[in-house]
Amino acid sequence: MTAPTPSGIWRLRTVIVVIGILLGLVILYVVLSNDDQEPLYAYSDLLADAAAGEITAIEQGGTTLYVFSADGKSRTSYVASESINVYAEVCAATGRSIGPDCSVYYAVLPQTGEWVGLLISGLVPLLVIGGFFYFMMRQVGKSSSPTLVKLVDDSLPPDETAK
Repeated sequence: MTAPTPSGIWRLRTVIVVIGILLGLVILYVVLSNDDQEPLYAYSDLLADAAAGEITAIEQGGTTLYVFSADGKSRTSYVASESINVYAEVCAATGRSIGPDCSVYYAVLPQTGEWVGLLISGLVPLLVIGGFFYFMMRQVGKSSSPTLVKLVDDSLPPDETAK
């Protein structure tokens, strides 16, 4: 076994240093980005605030709830599923029925940007499989397998210009 050349050692050291720097930047980002997050506003706290009359409006976008209180603060809460009837539960917490009697304004935000996720999740496997197929066909075309040549020759019609 031969010893690695000096240029090979420098390449290896460079790769290790770059990986170390990237890992350090990722850890630094995670540590610094978590400090300024607001505390979690639980769904049970939302219902308790609604019962106390502190909630004026709720806007729902998927499983995310944007809650606006009477003192002007806005907070974000989350529900486990879009099928949960948030409006009915909030109105029940206030002691009123759904409709004009309920003092909490409720709106459902339109879903935007979902098509990007569907496009990516649908096209990435197609591109990977297509790329693999293309790579394999290039490899087969480069080989000079007599069996492949015979199969290709037998499937082609005879050439009239060869006579």
